[in-house]
Amino acid sequence: MRYKILFAICALVVALPSGVYIATIGEKKRIPSPVAEACLDGWYANCVSAELKEMAENDPQVALETYHQRSQTDPYLRQICHQIFHAIGRGASASGKDPWEVFMLGSGECNWGYVHGAVEGYLDGDIEKVVAGAAELCLPPPGLDGDESYIERVTGNCIHGTGHALFHAELDPIGAEAGCRRSFSETRSVMSCIDGVIMEFGDSDGAKEGKHSDVCLNIGADAKYACYKNIPMTWYHQNGENRNVVLEKCGESGVENLIYACTWGSGNLFMVQTGFDLPYMRDLCSQYTGVYLKGCYFGSALGAALAVSTGVLTEDQLQEYIEAVPDPTLLDELRQDVERIRSGFIPTEQ
Repeated sequence: MRYKILFAICALVVALPSGVYIATIGEKKRIPSPVAEACLDGWYANCVSAELKEMAENDPQVALETYHQRSQTDPYLRQICHQIFHAIGRGASASGKDPWEVFMLGSGECNWGYVHGAVEGYLDGDIEKVVAGAAELCLPPPGLDGDESYIERVTGNCIHGTGHALFHAELDPIGAEAGCRRSFSETRSVMSCIDGVIMEFGDSDGAKEGKHSDVCLNIGADAKYACYKNIPMTWYHQNGENRNVVLEKCGESGVENLIYACTWGSGNLFMVQTGFDLPYMRDLCSQYTGVYLKGCYFGSALGAALAVSTGVLTEDQLQEYIEAVPDPTLLDELRQDVERIRSGFIPTEQ
């Protein structure tokens, strides 16, 4: 089974009396929105997500169509679409529909957030419930009608979403890691699940409070790559939101491939956090050399490629960013890596 597990989109947005704003590097940028007035009393992303989640509880298809209609006139929705699709998926899980009927309504866009959220909803409960239901949930029913490639990717992202569900059930990344090993037997599935655990832990209250800061040192040896790829969000919260400190902490393991995983994850995360600010990211990554530069730039380039798939950046902007890699000897490898991973993205209609 071949599937792509990619970083989720996250962005911080606050609604103020004069409109909707997104925090950017050193400033606040106003985001015009046709639904801004409805969200003045709360977080914009959370407000939209809650509205579409409730809609999906009644009819997932209507919620998905509503997102697509609004995203045509409110481009910022495409930047926060992973969070929104998580919410739609959670709502869809409460619709009374069969899980695979729900899964097949999606397209994989926005980094498979819809499937991840649906899995979280169907597996909501204590850790024993998650472990007992995960393998069956992620197994396509016999004779399922649909594109085989899409079904294969749903399966992979269901496994990844199980990691999210296990963390919510356990609130301890090491305990959730053990849950992944109990839920699945195939090595790639276990690692995909653990990938979801650490990703979900990174933005949790526990991570923000400084708990389990040493999780990658204590996790199973075979899961360290997945852990270091997803630990940057945790370190970002625990180090005053200082991105340079996060990149430098990636050297904690002392092992080159783990440093690469961590700097890749950092670059990917920071590209999304900064609203796909290409000049900023090039300047950030170019402060480094060797594996730090490579990981930071490759991860950020894949973040930019995702932004093309959701209509946030243009193809020309992506290619210009790739060509601007500070170490020209990395250019051919970067091009190949971007094209390889992009095969897992579902482009938006332009």
